[in-house]
Formats: sequence, C-alpha cells, structure tokens
Amino acid sequence: MGNTDITQVGMLLGAVATLGTVIGVLWKQTLKHFGDVNESLDEAKIMLRECETDRIRIWQKLAENAVQIEDMRGKDDR
Repeated sequence: MGNTDITQVGMLLGAVATLGTVIGVLWKQTLKHFGDVNESLDEAKIMLRECETDRIRIWQKLAENAVQIEDMRGKDDR
C-alpha cells in the first residue's frame, strides 16, 4: 500500500458516495411501501368490522324469522 494513486482514492470515494445515495433512496422507498401497507391494513380492518357487523345482523334476522316460523307451526298443530 505504499503508492496510492489519487485517481483510485477518488473513484473509491465516489463509489462510496453513490452507494450511500442508493441506500438512502431504497430506504425512502421501503418506508413509503410500509406506509402503504399499513394504510391498506387499516382499511382492511375497518372492512372486516363492517362485515362482522353485517354477519351478526343477518344471523339475528334469520333467528327472528326462525322463531316466527316455529310459532306458526305450533299454532297449526293445535
């Protein structure tokens, strides 16, 4: 390592700076993608709650109708 050429040092510094920039850009993209995924996940959670609420209402309505049908059957048998 006795003779160090200034061109080699300059190229190495340029390469390190370029790699640093590339890593910075990739990091920003990764953070943006994580933000998008979190936003989609939040929307999916809201939609899931709405679906569960709708499902419960449907089962309640079916149960009410089943009780009414049983009451009708009981009156016809008498």
